[in-house]
Amino acid sequence: MTSPGSNELARRPSGSRLALLGLLLPLVSFPSCCLLVTPPRAADYLDVGFRTPEQTFRSFQVGWRADEPDLEHRCLSRGFRSRQQVSRLNYREFRAHLLADEPLLRIGVADARPTAPADVRGDRARLVLETHGRKLEVLFVLDDYAEVWAGGERVLDDYLPFDTHTQVTPTDAGGQRLWGHVDLPSDARVTGLSELRLGREWKIDDLRLVPASE
Repeated sequence: MTSPGSNELARRPSGSRLALLGLLLPLVSFPSCCLLVTPPRAADYLDVGFRTPEQTFRSFQVGWRADEPDLEHRCLSRGFRSRQQVSRLNYREFRAHLLADEPLLRIGVADARPTAPADVRGDRARLVLETHGRKLEVLFVLDDYAEVWAGGERVLDDYLPFDTHTQVTPTDAGGQRLWGHVDLPSDARVTGLSELRLGREWKIDDLRLVPASE
């Protein structure tokens, strides 16, 4: 099957909850012992991050296997959260409804394994995984962000387009210098600034069960 381009990826409809529930339909005959999920290892926690689509999904699995909804929520894109109306405050409730509707959902996500490296097209990517004889397609998007800290106080935490807030210029020594900048609110604390984080992270933007015909 030919992987879709970035425009096609962007047009895929959001049906995350139905897709995930459908994922577990072939598992209903499994004995109760198969519902056990192996907890993450220390090495799994050390690998949590969002630098590649694969790492982001592994991070999502760590949260899923460890029953840590806050980590799962961090793996979701801004677009996903907006479409599903999911915030940090109500994600636990959102997650509880998923598991109440289909308890076997947990093992389906926890055991999923990629069939091939993610297909990356610009700021979007697609990853196909196998779980208990079924395939799950996960779509990703690069989420841009900026954080500014003053000691333990976060002065800024917002979306900022990475491309328009960074530039590369030549140096006198013949190298290259990467510049980054952010605009602070007028009432932001500007004394004692200690950290600037400007970056891009791969986040889960949608999930769907792949039809058997594909």
